[in-house]
Amino acid sequence: MLLRRVPKVYRDREPILCSWDGSDPEAVHTVLTVLADAFAWKEADAFHLRPDDKLWPIYYTYYPQDRWWQQLRGDELETETLLRDLKRVAPGRMVDLHPEVTIGDLVRLVSSAHVTPVGLAESPPF
Repeated sequence: MLLRRVPKVYRDREPILCSWDGSDPEAVHTVLTVLADAFAWKEADAFHLRPDDKLWPIYYTYYPQDRWWQQLRGDELETETLLRDLKRVAPGRMVDLHPEVTIGDLVRLVSSAHVTPVGLAESPPF
C-alpha cells in the first residue's frame, strides 16, 4: 500500500503537541500511530491532528459521499483496521466509531484502558 498524505486542511496546521495538554501522552501517541497505520500515513503526519478533529470528515476526504455512485466505491478497510487496532490497544473497552467521534474521544478511550482501578493494583502475595 502506498503512503497517503493527511488531508490538506489538517496538514496545513503545525504539528503541535500543546493542543493535547491534559491528555495522556502515551495514549495520544498510541492513537495517532493507530490512525497513521489505518490510513497509511507517515506517523509524523498524524501529529497534525487535534483532539476536536472528527474521524469521519477525515475518512470522507478520501471517500466522498456526495453522489449516489460514490457510495458504491470500496475503500481500503481503513475503518475496519482502525476498529481492530483500537480494540487491541484498549482491550475490554467498547469502541464506537459513531458519526461525532473525535480523535480526543479515541485518546480518552485508550487512556481509560490503561488505568488500573483502585483496589485492583497488584498486591503482594500473603
